[in-house]
Amino acid sequence: MTAVSLLAGVIFGLFPAIEVTAVDLRSALAEAGRGGTGSRRQRKRQMLVFAEVTLGVVLVVSAGLLLRTLFTLLHIDPGFQAKNVVTASLSLQDARYKTTADTTRLFRNSLDQIHAIPGIESAAVALSLPYQRALNLNIANISGRPVARSSGLVNFVYATPGFFEALRIPLLRGRFFTDRDNAGAPKVAVVDQALIDFYLPDTPDPLGQQINLYGGAKADALTIVGIINNILQQQGWGTEEGPLARLPQIWVPAAQLSDRDYQLIQQFMSPSWVVRTRGNVPGLEQKMRQAILAVGPRLPFSGFHTIDELRTGAVAQQRYHAALFSAVAGLAILLCMLGVYGLIAQSVAQRTREFGIRLALGAKTDNIIRAAVLPGIKLSVAGIACGIVLSLFAARLLKSLIWGITPTDATTFISVATLLIIVAIVASLIPALQLVKLDPAQTLRDE
Repeated sequence: MTAVSLLAGVIFGLFPAIEVTAVDLRSALAEAGRGGTGSRRQRKRQMLVFAEVTLGVVLVVSAGLLLRTLFTLLHIDPGFQAKNVVTASLSLQDARYKTTADTTRLFRNSLDQIHAIPGIESAAVALSLPYQRALNLNIANISGRPVARSSGLVNFVYATPGFFEALRIPLLRGRFFTDRDNAGAPKVAVVDQALIDFYLPDTPDPLGQQINLYGGAKADALTIVGIINNILQQQGWGTEEGPLARLPQIWVPAAQLSDRDYQLIQQFMSPSWVVRTRGNVPGLEQKMRQAILAVGPRLPFSGFHTIDELRTGAVAQQRYHAALFSAVAGLAILLCMLGVYGLIAQSVAQRTREFGIRLALGAKTDNIIRAAVLPGIKLSVAGIACGIVLSLFAARLLKSLIWGITPTDATTFISVATLLIIVAIVASLIPALQLVKLDPAQTLRDE
C-alpha cells in the first residue's frame, strides 16, 4: 500500500514539473498580457475539475445507495414489538443438560426465578431469536405429500410457552404453545405465514396439516396448531432475498424435542432467554444472571443484548459498506469543492482588470459576480450529468450490496445531483464574492 502511495505521488508530481519545462516563454508572456483566460493550462484545469466532479458523482451516488439500503433494513417492520425486550444467551454444552427432562427443567425453573423479578412482564427461552440466523432443516413431506429436498428448507426453532407473547408476535390463526404441549402430548408446531404461502398456498385450512422433517420418524409428525405473523430473520439460505428476510419458519415446544435432538443442537447453537419488562428495571442484567445461575450454576453467558442490538449486528456488513463509501464520498465532495473553488479563484484573479473596466463602464456588481460564477457552475453541471450516466452503470456493480431499493433509485440520484449543484454554487461564490470589494479606479491604476 505504501509503495502504491509513493508511486502515485511521484507520477502526479511529475506532471506539473513536465508542464513547466515545456513552457514557451514568449507565448506565456503574451497570454499573461491577455489575462490567460483561453490558455492551454486553463483548459487542462477545467478538464481536471470536470473529471473530479464526474467521479465524485459516482462515489456519492454509490454511498447514497448503500446508505439508503442500510436505512431501509433498519426500518423494516420486524413483525413483533422490540421495545423493552432484553435477551441473554447461554451455552448448554454441559454434561448436566444432555436430556430433554434436564434441559426443560432448567428452562422452567430459571423462568420461574425471572418472573419473580419486579417489573418483568413475560419471559421465555428459544433456540434463536429474530435478526439471528436460525437452524436450517429440510421438510420431508407435508400430510403425506413429499417435498423435494432441494426446495424443502425451513428455519427450525424450539421455544418454551410464552415466547410469542414475550415478543408480542401477532397470532393469525390457531393457538400458541401451552404447558400442556409436553413430552407426552401429541407433537405440535407453530408456523409463520411465509411457510404457508410457500408450501401450502392452496390449502383452505392449514391448521391440522402434518409436517415431517428429514431425520425424524413418521410418528414424529408435527401438527400445525398455530400460524403467526412473519418475523425478520438473518438470511442463511444463500438466496437473493437480502440480509434480512421473512423466511418459512417452524417453532416446536422445547419439551417435545428428543434427547438426541438436544445433544446434537447444543453442540452448535446456544438458546436465548427472552425477557419483556414493563419499563426500566434497574440492574436487570445482574438480576437475570443471578436468577439463571441459581438453578444452573456455572453456566457460561455469552452476553446480554437488546433486540435493537441484535438488529444492528445483523446488518453489520451493510453498516461497514455504508461507512466506507460515505467516507470516500465525503473526500470526493471535498475535492470537487476545492477544484471548483480553485478554478474560479484563478479565473477571478486573471480577469480582475476586465471586471474592473466593466465596473468602471457601469456594469452592476451582481452581473459581474454572475459572470465569474457561471463557468464553474456550467462545468459542474456538465460533470454531474456525465457522472449520473456513469453511476447508472456503476450501480450495477453494487447490485449485490443493495437491498430494499433499486440500483436506479430516483431519490438517491436526485438528492446527489442537488447536493453537488449546491456544492458547486457555494465553491464558485466564495472566490467570486471577492469582487464586491473591487475598486475599479484602483484596479485601473494598478494596471
